[in-house]
Amino acid sequence: MMKKTIYLTVLTIVTVLCIIFGVFYHVIGRITGRWTGSLGGVISYEETNFAEQLNPYDSIQMDIAAAEVIIQNGEDFGITYEGAKILAPDYEVKNRVLNIGCKSQNLPLKGNLEGTITLTIPRGTTLENASLDVDAGTLEIRDFVAEDFNVDVDAGNVEIYDGSFGRATFDVDAGNISLNDCTFDRTEASADMGNVEYNDCIFNQLEATADLGNVEVHSLRNLDNYRMDIQVDLGNLEINGHTYVNDVSNDGGSDGKLSITVNLGNACLTY
Repeated sequence: MMKKTIYLTVLTIVTVLCIIFGVFYHVIGRITGRWTGSLGGVISYEETNFAEQLNPYDSIQMDIAAAEVIIQNGEDFGITYEGAKILAPDYEVKNRVLNIGCKSQNLPLKGNLEGTITLTIPRGTTLENASLDVDAGTLEIRDFVAEDFNVDVDAGNVEIYDGSFGRATFDVDAGNISLNDCTFDRTEASADMGNVEYNDCIFNQLEATADLGNVEVHSLRNLDNYRMDIQVDLGNLEINGHTYVNDVSNDGGSDGKLSITVNLGNACLTY
């Protein structure tokens, strides 16, 4: 038992170091790919703001370097921006697809640059798909409905409230994923360095992974007839207030599927 504990401890330390290095390399590599301004150059802190009503769309394709992104209900399809002019996005609705990208590909490496992009979508709208790729920034999304939803954030937090999705995937390298009062058919969430939380959610299939962080799942649906596979390498595992040792799995149940994997951290499941 002692040898196993020592082995797991050494393995975990090596794993954590690899995760930290991998996240650092990936995040810094992606961000510096866009943030290539000269360290000695003159930084423009000029700010700008705009608001525009958009044509209706069925899909969103976003790929930006840095910004806080807010998506919420409004009377019309619209976009607003407030913040540094150099971070202001390009955007266009074409063939019922909203494309949002970086206006500048050479951003300064120093300076406190901030910007906020806010999208408004009429209540009752269901998007066919939405793909949000943010190098550095936070996502706050409320009352959002999409058949296919994909989020990829290198550094920052993801917060979603009152969402409804067919299939939804969330991938964060360094940051937390918080999903609240959401309904999913299938969902996957992965955080390399950070926590994953499903609070008061309903799902048919769920897969949550945290390499260095905690996973908490609170289901509004009874999961007794779900197939489960929960693994914690080094940390605590708690289900409905009861503590278990490392792994819990069962092959029975046809109502749905739940998978939780934690390398270094805790897992908590309540239903």
